[in-house]
Amino acid sequence: MADRKKLILVVVLISLFSVLFTGCGDDKYVQTVKNGSLEMASGVPIGKAFDQFFSNEKWKSFVSDNNERIVEFNGECRWNNNPATCCVQFRMLSENRFEVSYLDINGVSMNWLDGSSILNKVLHQYKAK
Repeated sequence: MADRKKLILVVVLISLFSVLFTGCGDDKYVQTVKNGSLEMASGVPIGKAFDQFFSNEKWKSFVSDNNERIVEFNGECRWNNNPATCCVQFRMLSENRFEVSYLDINGVSMNWLDGSSILNKVLHQYKAK
């Protein structure tokens, strides 16, 4: 009986550590973007502004076919008074520098001017709490 309790304890501890170290946190690239800001709204943390504007947010990072590190954000919002989905990709330039490389609304790629307008709206609606 004591061996069974030890086995259960070991399984619980292993499960807990695996959740703590893999399932709950963003990688360093995602954290860099979320904690960073863009020139158009310097001082406005991207992650917090996105949290206020979007719902069902999902962040991930990956290496592209061009061997570039990309941080991707996906979220839901209202755009032009309709439900919409938004995807924003940030290209990592170094460990702590990045730029916006892609933005779409409902799967339609935005040009630089429209994408900048969308990000400007998202970032300037942020209100620090």
